[in-house]
Amino acid sequence: MDFTIHSITCAETVLLRQRILRPHQRPEDCIYPHDNSTESFHLGAFIDERLIGIASFLYDSHPELPEPESQYRIRGMATVPEFRNSGIGSALLMEGFAKLKDKNAKRIWCNARETAFAFYEKLGFVTLGEMFELPGIGPHKVLWREI
Repeated sequence: MDFTIHSITCAETVLLRQRILRPHQRPEDCIYPHDNSTESFHLGAFIDERLIGIASFLYDSHPELPEPESQYRIRGMATVPEFRNSGIGSALLMEGFAKLKDKNAKRIWCNARETAFAFYEKLGFVTLGEMFELPGIGPHKVLWREI
């Protein structure tokens, strides 16, 4: 499958975030803290002009990881269902990791849904702490890795 990855704006992520990750919320509720920080960035995967996958890399630290000034957080990562398991998510993360190296980031972390644990673990993420529940969304773990 041929797809391309481009930088996109926060605004371009919102409808896909809402539709796939938080259908019980309004689109305006799917804008996260740090989304519009000058250090944060967003990537989109496209087939032709159709946005089929997104990942946001937010300048945000986790209190249990060292060097908070060199951390980023993945949020709002989603792929349109008919394109899942086709390498889009991994490609978005690899492109994000390359950009993070250019920014001298040292660590990346996320609150991963239970259904995504294996995906992140294949990419070298490890668990930090115990599983927890996000109301209305489900079980999660904090996962992180070195860049």
